[in-house]
Amino acid sequence: MVTLIQSRKPSSGYGTAEPKYMTPRTPSRPTRGHEVARIAEALGQPFMPWQQHWALVVGEMVQDEETGIWVPAYPEAFATVMRQQGKTLWVLSEELHRAILHQAYDGKPQAIAYSGQSGSMARQKFRKEHWPMINASPTIRRLVKRPRFAAEDTGIDFKTGAILTIWSTAAESGHSLTVDLVCMDEIWADTDDRREQAARPAMATRHDSQKLLASTAGTERSTFYLRKQAAGRAAVTEGRTEGIAYLEFAFAEDDDPEDPRTWWANMPALGYTISERTVQAALEEMRGEDGDLSEFKRAWGNVTTRSGGARVIPEAMWLAVCDPDAAPAGRLVIAADAAPDQSSASIAVVDHELTCELIDNRDGTGWVLDRLEALHYRWQADVVLDVGGPLGYLASQLEQRGVTVAKFNTREVTHSAAAFMERLADRRLTIRPHQKLNAAAEGAIKRPVGDGWTWSRKSTTADISPLVAVTLGVGWHLLSAPEDDLVAILV
Repeated sequence: MVTLIQSRKPSSGYGTAEPKYMTPRTPSRPTRGHEVARIAEALGQPFMPWQQHWALVVGEMVQDEETGIWVPAYPEAFATVMRQQGKTLWVLSEELHRAILHQAYDGKPQAIAYSGQSGSMARQKFRKEHWPMINASPTIRRLVKRPRFAAEDTGIDFKTGAILTIWSTAAESGHSLTVDLVCMDEIWADTDDRREQAARPAMATRHDSQKLLASTAGTERSTFYLRKQAAGRAAVTEGRTEGIAYLEFAFAEDDDPEDPRTWWANMPALGYTISERTVQAALEEMRGEDGDLSEFKRAWGNVTTRSGGARVIPEAMWLAVCDPDAAPAGRLVIAADAAPDQSSASIAVVDHELTCELIDNRDGTGWVLDRLEALHYRWQADVVLDVGGPLGYLASQLEQRGVTVAKFNTREVTHSAAAFMERLADRRLTIRPHQKLNAAAEGAIKRPVGDGWTWSRKSTTADISPLVAVTLGVGWHLLSAPEDDLVAILV
């Protein structure tokens, strides 16, 4: 039995940080989070408030209607926090809980896999951080059968029969294995989905399996991180209580990174395990020669570093117009766009009140023609396309099928972009949140066109077709407005 240790209090009495996003606790559900907290106490590092709450959420259980088995309410949980905030303790406590206290539905010993930004970094973290914490705890150490430190076989065998294995980041890491818990650390380093692709089949036959993600922010090349961030934010914004649980602590765009008030408002470990002096030292160490603080903001503010500077669409501006209950109605227009390489396409619908919704986003473009035709006849709505864009070739095919098509040229596309941003800034449009649309708004970059601009499809790693589609739909309504109204919009 794990011995309880009294939780400590912050030495300064502060600890007032608030998360930007956090999946709330569902009190009606049983949770194993209390047991995870006991593991942390046995390691001699009781959870801070954010870790305690997060463990309770991640540990929520529900009864599967089909099998009757109790399973995690959230098969996936992603926590993104800045450096030195305690994510290592949370991840290790979850791993040890699976190995020591988890009661599997079939009674089998648990298999746990941990991976970092690389195989060597994961093994180094295990040797220098995870194992020393375990070895220093008499309660936990006595439940270890043996540690394994070979480069090709690193991990722990437990007396419960459970096995913890350190994985590499290769796509074949989980090949032919069965795993109950997968922990993917520092996913900011991933530029593709190979780690997740390795984990998915390894977990497929375990009904109560769970995938845990943890990371600090990365750069615009951190495509896997950005996709998971968009999914998590959307889940919290829409109030979902299943699927993915999400937690994010980060500076806001307009926060002063040198102001200690910013630190206290956003760093959940400040006053518990780190001090102002620690943060100040990091600030000075990471300050660039020209005063640039982007790396400090990434590491200690959990803000994604972008080569093009700040977001074109500020997050606060975007969130101000998002409404999960928004539903276009009345006079509708259907707009579509695609990635330059035709790898994906999006369809949006916008009504006369400028209520916008992304209704379809799929791989490839072969499905778009039939889908647009069906939507046109269902709603008796025009279709708008950028004739110079990736889907411009569909205009004539749609017209041959009797679909009314508004064919926007370059001038109309740039006017649509200006009109969209004007309405967005003034909160005179409404967006139904969608993870792909949110990701497009976050990664959007402007491209100059003559005296105007439009969204750049090639200068960003994000798929911005959802944003382009919405912009075209807004433009269709506003460009068909009375001339006086149009002049007011574009001047």
